[in-house]
Amino acid sequence: MCGFLIVSSKEPLAVQLFCVSLWKIWFFRNQVIFKQAVFYPIVVASGAHGFVEEFNLANPVTHAERCLRPPMEWSAPSHNFLKVNIDAGRDNLGKVTWGIVIRNHNKEAIYAAMEKSEVVAEPILAETLGLRWGMQVVRNRHLSNVVFELDASVVVNCFNGILDIASIEPFIKDCLELAVCIEGCSVVFVNRLCNSAAHELAQAAKTLGSRAWMGNAPLKDWSLFSSSLFI
Repeated sequence: MCGFLIVSSKEPLAVQLFCVSLWKIWFFRNQVIFKQAVFYPIVVASGAHGFVEEFNLANPVTHAERCLRPPMEWSAPSHNFLKVNIDAGRDNLGKVTWGIVIRNHNKEAIYAAMEKSEVVAEPILAETLGLRWGMQVVRNRHLSNVVFELDASVVVNCFNGILDIASIEPFIKDCLELAVCIEGCSVVFVNRLCNSAAHELAQAAKTLGSRAWMGNAPLKDWSLFSSSLFI
């Protein structure tokens, strides 16, 4: 007997994820057949989730009863803790950039930096290298009680031992070794909205290059990027 999965129209998020997952499976099927790519089911699932999330962010619903999730914004860490937001970007040539913001429980940015590298990498590797870079920054500054926040769920899950992806495994091991040197360290996934500060810095690095600020980072507004943000 054949089984059928019925997705109700009363579950709009489930419908979105189901349809986009089918599309992603077809896309990666073509990559395997025509480009001999390696098929990773978790990358398909993560890609579908990310696409639906970004679509819903760009197309918010107007009726409260149709909201698929509550509004999300960055929140300060607990007292005596720090939050370190990290994000990666790539320029037109595929070269990787990173952004990092370290903030305390008073929502004060005590350190911010953006890095432009010569490394060419796929997004998942770029995000993994970003986590490693961010951990090196934290270790070198002898910080403790740190919560690392990334909007790359696959990388976060690999770090926390939930997933295992061969292409980034050596760099995840680097991150785990660095984490041992950081007292009170954890790595968590956050929505892109919660990671906007690091995201804007990673984008800015494409044109402005590598820069860093200590103390109160000289940014007028974390939410929108333009060259006028930098004093």
